[in-house]
Amino acid sequence: MRKLAGYFGLALILAAFILGFVAYFVFSFDPQTKVTFDGLGRQLSESPKLVRLIFGEDKQWAGWRWFLIDMVVFWGAMGLGGSLAAWGLRKKA
Repeated sequence: MRKLAGYFGLALILAAFILGFVAYFVFSFDPQTKVTFDGLGRQLSESPKLVRLIFGEDKQWAGWRWFLIDMVVFWGAMGLGGSLAAWGLRKKA
């Protein structure tokens, strides 16, 4: 059971990286409505200049709410996944 938790932690880390990549590097554009969407289907708008200056965001983003949700989910998955992997895959003394 302990090893299973370790492998689940590794899978959680991998899933977070894949979803992060899809959310921030995959775009689609609807030519009829002239709306851009990210890889997760969220509508993008122009980011404020302050956000581009501080966070280095592109000109398109999903908004503050999604930015905060993305950060909490990504770093939470990294922390939980790393903890589970370290605990589950550690050799017993």
